[in-house]
Amino acid sequence: MRLARLCISGLVLLSACTVKVPVDNSPELTLQFDPVMYVASKAETAPGQYPDGQPFGVSAWVYEPGAAWDGTEATPFLTDARISEQGRVWEPIPGVLWPDKRHRLAFQAYAPYGAADGIDVRTGVTFPGVDVTRNQTDLLYTAPVTGLSGESVGGVVNLPFRHALCLVDFQLRCNAAEGERAVVSGVSLDGIGCTGSFRSLPQAEWALEGDARELVFFEGSQDLGHTNHPVGEQRWVIPQFARACVAVQLVYHDFWGNETAMDLRSAPLDIPLESGRHYTFSLACALDAGTLKVDLLDDLL
Repeated sequence: MRLARLCISGLVLLSACTVKVPVDNSPELTLQFDPVMYVASKAETAPGQYPDGQPFGVSAWVYEPGAAWDGTEATPFLTDARISEQGRVWEPIPGVLWPDKRHRLAFQAYAPYGAADGIDVRTGVTFPGVDVTRNQTDLLYTAPVTGLSGESVGGVVNLPFRHALCLVDFQLRCNAAEGERAVVSGVSLDGIGCTGSFRSLPQAEWALEGDARELVFFEGSQDLGHTNHPVGEQRWVIPQFARACVAVQLVYHDFWGNETAMDLRSAPLDIPLESGRHYTFSLACALDAGTLKVDLLDDLL
């Protein structure tokens, strides 16, 4: 009997040592995000600063092992989830756990939260009916981030955001002689597309809607000098091939105190305005000839 009890105890001990954990089990990892700005130049690609504290929306899809990444075999995992900064991390509230390591997730995101008309696995992020004469919000989106497991990224998904719009501003100077003045009262782009809709897939593109209009950058009163000086405000503009004219209204005060209202207009610009770029129009007003010279400075946002 004693020998039998020892044998039974040995069997129990042996069985306890040979229990295997299924390979598809993963440690519980909380889904978190690290948003950055995608900054690309001819020399390098580097992360920029994401806007402080701005909530964004995320959709995610789960894929079975071996599934194609074209979306035909995707199952929704998150649908337009609101992601907020929680101390040093970004995550949905309530928190979400990663699926087991056999499965992979794909993500798409946009900012600010609520600006997009949802996110689809095939058409991507869509911003419908954007009107920059009324809404001056910086619209951001990400390309698809695919093939991730919680273990491969330590639970944290890096989201490189891109600008859907471009930024435009103006600098002015004039050739007023000593004892003369030029006071600008208005600056605008006349004949620019101001309304459109955006989709990020299969490629990022804008579709203009409605007629071209006037987009005002400055209304007021500001003296012009002989050197370039910023006039008006920076404005978000829908990327497009711009055929607009630059229009400047000013009042010329001559040496004898006479005032002459002048409406100066450039030739059509005929230039492409691309997303993620900052365009500064440098304007030189020739008062004697009543002409306007336009130079363009182009840089990354």
